[in-house]
Amino acid sequence: ANQSIRVGLTDMRAEALGLQSSTGQTIQIGTQQQANAAVNVLDNAVQKALDQQTTIGSVQSRLSYTSSNLTTASENVQASESTIRDADMAKEMTEGVHEEQRASPGSSVHARTGEPEQQLGPQPAPVISGTSRSPRDFSKPSKETRIAGLFFSCVFLDTLL
Repeated sequence: ANQSIRVGLTDMRAEALGLQSSTGQTIQIGTQQQANAAVNVLDNAVQKALDQQTTIGSVQSRLSYTSSNLTTASENVQASESTIRDADMAKEMTEGVHEEQRASPGSSVHARTGEPEQQLGPQPAPVISGTSRSPRDFSKPSKETRIAGLFFSCVFLDTLL
């Protein structure tokens, strides 16, 4: 792509604008004819200066636009790097859980948390009478449920990576 901006500035010295001769003589306005010629020279000099100002303004605008685009691109790269680091960390955590599982295949979530493992099978239904609930509060997930949720989140992330 076009990755450079070229700027061409014209000669804006008094001699190049016709305001002064090569010998150093300046514009004369002693007669009507000299005054008319001086007005034409000044008009041309002002037009050259305005053209140059337009060119400089255009380049300044392009540089500002390019700077904004580069800032946005830099921010996007930083956000992408952060996302990649987060994904790498999740992958490492998942691999750690996998290694832990392979190292101790008989362990369970309950054994790692130090809580007694609950027996599966028929369980008595919770007793709910009036406003009282069963001994277990179902409004908050248990520690086992939170750990299992974390484990399955890691496994899910591992399948994505």
